[in-house]
Amino acid sequence: MYDVKERLRQIEERQRETDDAVLRWEIATKVAEAFGYLLLDEGSAVSKTSKAEMARYNIDNMTELRSLSQQHRIRPNTRTPQTTAASKIYNSIPLCYRQILDYILGRL
Repeated sequence: MYDVKERLRQIEERQRETDDAVLRWEIATKVAEAFGYLLLDEGSAVSKTSKAEMARYNIDNMTELRSLSQQHRIRPNTRTPQTTAASKIYNSIPLCYRQILDYILGRL
């Protein structure tokens, strides 16, 4: 009987931990999206030229931009015009903004 109660307690604890992790991920995702929108609205963060390049290469948001930029850097064998453009655009964003975005997305 004790083993069953203990096992049930362990399962409930694991479920709470899983729920907490999912909640943290959802919050971090929303924060990253919101910060990305702020960056796109801030003229000193992302230039009009960079925004036009993002549209040209079908890069929808800052999260995707960062992901493609990382792919370009980490996997040179899979480079495409889109990852090359993403890398150039991402590197044109001032370092302070990139560091904040990296911190937020690193929490995911």
